[in-house]
Amino acid sequence: MGDLVNSAPKGVFQDIYRSTLIRNTLVVACFIAITLLLFMKNFTSDFGIHLATGREVVEAGRIPHTEFLCYPLLNQPMNYEEIGFQIPLYLVYKHFGIYGVSFFVWSMAFLSYLFLYKALRARDVRPFVILLTMLVFTFAFRIRLQPRPESLVYMFCAFLMYGSSLFYYKGIRWIIYTFPPLFLLWANIHPSTLMGLGIVGAYGTQSLVVAVRERGNRDTMRKFVYIPLAVFALCVLASVLSKHGVSSITTPLSIIANPTVKQYTSELTSVRESSFYAPYKHLLALTVFFAVVGVLSRRIQIHDVIMAIYGMRLPLLIARGVAFMSILAIPLVASCADGALDNAGKYFRSRAEEKEALLRKAARTGKSGKKREKFQSVKGQAAMPDAPSQPLVLPAARSTGVVVATSLFLLIMGTGAFYQYHKLLDVMEWGIGITEHKFSFKGVEFLKGLDIRGNMFNFFDIGGFLEWQLHPKKLTFIDGRGAGWPQFQEHQIVTSGMNGIENVFSKYNISYIATKAADSSGTVLPLVNYLGANKDWELVFADGLMLVFMKNIPENRHIIEKYRLPKGILNNHLVAELIHYTYLGVNKQYVYSLVVNFYRQVNDPVNANRYMEYVQEASQVPWIVQGMDRVFSGR
Repeated sequence: MGDLVNSAPKGVFQDIYRSTLIRNTLVVACFIAITLLLFMKNFTSDFGIHLATGREVVEAGRIPHTEFLCYPLLNQPMNYEEIGFQIPLYLVYKHFGIYGVSFFVWSMAFLSYLFLYKALRARDVRPFVILLTMLVFTFAFRIRLQPRPESLVYMFCAFLMYGSSLFYYKGIRWIIYTFPPLFLLWANIHPSTLMGLGIVGAYGTQSLVVAVRERGNRDTMRKFVYIPLAVFALCVLASVLSKHGVSSITTPLSIIANPTVKQYTSELTSVRESSFYAPYKHLLALTVFFAVVGVLSRRIQIHDVIMAIYGMRLPLLIARGVAFMSILAIPLVASCADGALDNAGKYFRSRAEEKEALLRKAARTGKSGKKREKFQSVKGQAAMPDAPSQPLVLPAARSTGVVVATSLFLLIMGTGAFYQYHKLLDVMEWGIGITEHKFSFKGVEFLKGLDIRGNMFNFFDIGGFLEWQLHPKKLTFIDGRGAGWPQFQEHQIVTSGMNGIENVFSKYNISYIATKAADSSGTVLPLVNYLGANKDWELVFADGLMLVFMKNIPENRHIIEKYRLPKGILNNHLVAELIHYTYLGVNKQYVYSLVVNFYRQVNDPVNANRYMEYVQEASQVPWIVQGMDRVFSGR
């Protein structure tokens, strides 16, 4: 009875393990849990550019061909190359609001992971291996999950991997015929089809493998060489036939090759110069490690290597490539890890079978020896009955080795996921909707109610937000598109407080300024110090997120008299704004140290001590992260 009771739990667990329904349910639950990490609050001002452009197209019923948002380039020819994204984005926002936009972006990320998962399952990679690999790369992938056209590009890339996997590993041929229409759509949404052509070309190396394996069989050459080549050519043709022509392919190369754009756009600089560098080096080391494991287990594929090299190289050119790196490196890591687990299982099973064979042989030898002894016993003596034979105990090594290998994989991926989570936790804000730590809705409501004479100067990082909220009544000076525009240098002159700042103000008849006090790196803008010390400019709005200064001219004096604020509050505003930035990636220790010094200067020991405690809390790092930082951060 006791044996029955003890065996009951074991039987339940065996039933759970053997139940396909329960296993699939667990996989689905884990997959959804991982994708829920991809909900990110909107913190990019480019969202406003896309909404304003989509609104113009939908409401006016025409596609603009000249600039209508920034007054220095007003009515000049402008190539709106992302209309295919901006129209649906605006329609989603119009009908479902800002939360609908969050679910729209998340759905693109969800489909990206779904296609990746299905692609690897088509190659018979274990579900738990895929899910753990996705988890490790999720925190880097979600850095760029914003209402930008790239969110669709990630999905397109993942679909190409899925279709190519079905074609080469499952023999489903029709799927690749969907590639040319996809490229035609892609080219009209975002000029980055070069990425897709690289993926199709990388998987094309599998055609060569098949051709060599089949020794140039005519039917094989037609199915796996000629048809894929024709499809690839059609994909190139579809890209060129789009609205943007060859630029739909070459735009990424032109951006990378433009030093001015890269110098002044933080997300276009190398990952070496960003806070992502240590997590990037960890993912690079992880990818290289599993590539070596894949070579040793003979499970590595050429197309996985090509995509991983491209993915790991891209962030070294532009930091925004970290998200693409995740999409492109997951197949290599998951496939090689799965191959290593397969080989470990085969090795330990063969060792166990060898030991089992030796035990059986020893058992048979012992039994035959007992029979000979019985035969030679004295005749007439009563024969003793044989003792019951002992059941053969199978070696535990049959499963122990697999458990050890699986546990090692879980340890590597678990610690890796924890490290990525801790390092990238404060780089972005998890959730839905729009962040409360960057954009001032009170500020735009303030500006909406004012009839201001003259033009606005704005910090470029909030240009798109202002366009979304204020167009067409008020036009901006520049927005996130402007790093390559002629007036970008003038923007730098103003925000840097350089000589010639008043010449820029006079040239564009600038009478009011909407700006942040610091940029996204936490560096205080010299413009704020200039305006704070200049009697010709008055502070009329400050809420810890945005500053509005107005030029003291007769036309606007009635506004100044009504809303003038003492400039002595600028330091308090700066403190509040920097604290907001800690939710968006600015180092907490750096910010809290600045705040401590500020409160000490104003003789406020209570707040100085409070923020000193915050400095100490921010300095406390889990020992696992400390150890990995010594390797990947050089600390």
